[in-house]
Amino acid sequence: MDSVELFFNGVSQGMQDINHKNGKEPFGYWQIEYHKGEIKAVAYDEDGNIVAEEVKKSFGDPTKIILVPETEKYGNLYFIQIMTADKDGTLVENARNYITIKVTGDAELVGTDNGDSSDYDEYKSKDGIIHSRRLFSNRLLAIVRAKSENSTFEVTAASKDLPNASIRYSDKKWCGVSSDSSIKPEIDFVPTRKIEIIADGATKMNKDNLSIKVTAKVLPSNATLKEVNWNPVLKECVKSDYISVNDLEKKEEGSGIETKLIQAEADGECILRLTARNGTQLDEIISDLPFSVTGLGTKNLNTYELIEAIRYTNWDQTKTKPPITRESGISTNDIGDTWISFDKVDFGKDGSDTIHIPIFTWNSPLKLEIFDGNGIDGECLGKFTYEHEPVYNVYSENIFTLTRRIFGVQTVTIRLIQGCDFLGFYMDKSPKAFAKLRALDANLITGDSFKKTEEAVEGIGNNVVIDFTDMNFGEKTATKITICGKSNTENNTINIKFLDKNGGSTTQIIEFAHTDAYEEKTFELQPVTGEKEVDFVFLPGCNFDFKWFKFE
Repeated sequence: MDSVELFFNGVSQGMQDINHKNGKEPFGYWQIEYHKGEIKAVAYDEDGNIVAEEVKKSFGDPTKIILVPETEKYGNLYFIQIMTADKDGTLVENARNYITIKVTGDAELVGTDNGDSSDYDEYKSKDGIIHSRRLFSNRLLAIVRAKSENSTFEVTAASKDLPNASIRYSDKKWCGVSSDSSIKPEIDFVPTRKIEIIADGATKMNKDNLSIKVTAKVLPSNATLKEVNWNPVLKECVKSDYISVNDLEKKEEGSGIETKLIQAEADGECILRLTARNGTQLDEIISDLPFSVTGLGTKNLNTYELIEAIRYTNWDQTKTKPPITRESGISTNDIGDTWISFDKVDFGKDGSDTIHIPIFTWNSPLKLEIFDGNGIDGECLGKFTYEHEPVYNVYSENIFTLTRRIFGVQTVTIRLIQGCDFLGFYMDKSPKAFAKLRALDANLITGDSFKKTEEAVEGIGNNVVIDFTDMNFGEKTATKITICGKSNTENNTINIKFLDKNGGSTTQIIEFAHTDAYEEKTFELQPVTGEKEVDFVFLPGCNFDFKWFKFE
């Protein structure tokens, strides 16, 4: 076979070359919108001659069980394929019904299997007569052993809400018989086989198409559990915020039909993924509907949740692009020293300086660096050593403290100096009001005389005000303040002004006596609560170097 062509309801969807010699293109791939009908694959040799055809048709819910014995037997072993078909006789390719198999006569049921490696149900019947297993992709195999070559026996299959089906082996041949209706299904459970998704509008969204209704329909209609989980995800299977899922109407209990409103939120391509678990711990049924959003702008990344490594927006382009690995991480094992950047990381008004980094590596200890900005030309916020006893294929965290607190929306770069599997990062959330804040972190500095250095605001003199906004003390009362500073005169009087949102204010005064170098001093305060703006006011005659402070 040299090429393959796909026809969808009689219309060609194009031809694709197949390369079996080196495996680069071993099969054709098409993605088309679902409509009922049929698809037909036609294979051609290198001269364009048709060498094979295969047709698949749309199907409905199962209405009957089909038993197909294999024509060859192996000794006294007989193999019977069990399937379901819809009202038109078309095989229901994704059926998952539980089937009860019973063997009567001069034979025994010695095994069943469905090809599902995740199915841990018993392979063998306990009594050699009856056993129940689930279809997998509409297939189940029953293995029957006859007691002699001249044995006569019947195989009957039963499933909830379906008529029984039976076949008989007699006179060394198979024949159909009236089904034994006395045999009842052992398992009173019908698994979901499919979630049908119906979109009431275009899934390419923009400012003129901000929302559409999407309906989920659970099949078969008699499925026992009809709960569906709705999750917008990226193609890498992590949560997406490009669209949101909103309740629209209360679904009719037991109907298996539910409609929700899908709202466009930010630019990007994602998938609306609907899943069902059939009473298990994992998703067994997955249905996807692709979405794209343009014209709304991009969203910030919430740094107080795990930002998965696959969300990186730039990388060291002198090296190989880091590939995706387990759990939405990336691997740098074949790259070595490299860096990745994350744009629009939102630290909020409170900010943070404590970062969690989960890594799996055999190279512990491992060196890494963190930068404010795109690439490693920005400000280095810390050079760290990751250390953890490796647990195979398990990400383990280290927690590091940055050289300063980061506020607002920033770009973060992480340099991984040795190869590892990197899952991502997240920050500790803590109130700014009780954090260790540098004088340089002030929202505004005004006055006649001051100088910003790498670590402090120095030479603070006449009428300088260092202003910090968004200082929410909440109900946790601040009664102390520790200041790291250097008093260049006999005494510096610092007025700490607390301003309320309603325009009220209070002032507390501290005296910072002369020091020859930076020192940390703690001062008692009258209790401070609620949301404040905090101003450090320096009056004429001051000469002070201010490094950091912290309320307690």
